[in-house]
Amino acid sequence: DNRPDHYSFEYRIVKKDGELIWLSANGARFVDSKGNVGYITTYLDNTERHNLIDELRVSQESYRLVVENTDRLIYTYNISSKTAYLPEKMRQLLGLPAVVENVPDSVIAHSYISQDSTETYLDFYRNILAGNPCEGEWIFERRASGNNTVWLKARYFLALGGDGKPVTATIYMDDVTIDKLKEDDLII
Repeated sequence: DNRPDHYSFEYRIVKKDGELIWLSANGARFVDSKGNVGYITTYLDNTERHNLIDELRVSQESYRLVVENTDRLIYTYNISSKTAYLPEKMRQLLGLPAVVENVPDSVIAHSYISQDSTETYLDFYRNILAGNPCEGEWIFERRASGNNTVWLKARYFLALGGDGKPVTATIYMDDVTIDKLKEDDLII
């Protein structure tokens, strides 16, 4: 007998009224006292879960479009893993991969931040890691692609988990290089 002992699958159904629903089926094989083989199946309506997934997908796409079409550099930072997830525009400007782990330590270790800005940069992330709300701006000098440097003004928003503790930070930075150079009388 090559019939499976268990099975699980999911499928879409269009009801008579045109509504689309998602069902998952989970079944287990049984043999009764007479040797008859059958299956007991449970069905679960997963429509709400699929709708939430679709809403999340649309929200993520909207976020991606905003990030790609703004002058700001915006990225997500996972607080517990100390991991930054960078959009394409930021990767190109700063010459970094899509995922940067062990931030801020790895960024400092690779000399991406100027020595004069190291303490400011670390203070920025210390505030995030401590779960402090953003109450200021941090300006630091960072190495960009090639041999160029940029001055970035950074702020963040914290996203809280169900326990009220910060889970992620959305970090946004503005390139203030021209303003900084004017301030230091390096350009007119």
